[in-house]
Amino acid sequence: MSPTNYIRSHDPSTVWLQLEDSSTMIMGRPRVLADSLRGIVAGVYRTVPLSRVKHFKAQEISKSKTALLVTAGVVFTVGLVYLAATSDHVTE
Repeated sequence: MSPTNYIRSHDPSTVWLQLEDSSTMIMGRPRVLADSLRGIVAGVYRTVPLSRVKHFKAQEISKSKTALLVTAGVVFTVGLVYLAATSDHVTE
């Protein structure tokens, strides 16, 4: 998928760019403006022509890992509630 289509459809908060001269940069809040990417690089807004972008990566949320984490949290919470409800321990 092209950087333009990916950024417009996924709206990533950060992207990693490798330019045609092999330099790299991490761009925050990237936006596609005509034939360029505009975002924050090292605290400063920069515009990079898409024609200079050789490789592009964006971190994606793993849906399966997120679902597993939520499920584990629910099971743990239910277990704690069950243990508290069935405990014989009486405090005076």
